Amino acid sequence: MLVDKPETTPEWDAIIVGGGPGGLSAALWLGRCRRRLLLVDAGGGRNAVAHGIHGLLTRDGLTPEELRRLGRQELEPYGVEYRSSTVTAARRSTRGFEVTLETGELLASRALVLATGVRDRLPRIDGFEAFYGATVHHCPYCDGWEHRDQK
Repeated sequence: MLVDKPETTPEWDAIIVGGGPGGLSAALWLGRCRRRLLLVDAGGGRNAVAHGIHGLLTRDGLTPEELRRLGRQELEPYGVEYRSSTVTAARRSTRGFEVTLETGELLASRALVLATGVRDRLPRIDGFEAFYGATVHHCPYCDGWEHRDQK
């Protein structure tokens, strides 16, 4: 449903919401296709507490934040603009898409890529968060090798 709001002229070919591996990869491909892009990322991410990312060829053991930093650095030659922000709303318009940032700024694009990933629903157990990412892990494939043969 379209809302009665003034539409803005699309400034971007695409706005990518989410700067993790999926959003960075989308930005790399679209940037190489010479699209005018904005990558919006609030930081953090599902694996923010991990000591390292595992199973990613040539990047095994890299911290999540370092992977994101290197990814943004790789996008620079392609002119991808990056903003550290949260998208609070997105809507289809007659000209494409509009997103609203947490600052209230309204941005327009011809296309919208949602690369927000997933969010784990952690159990509500007292003290759980203190151990999450240290001795409690959500993925045996990501962290199993480092904790093999341990209780």
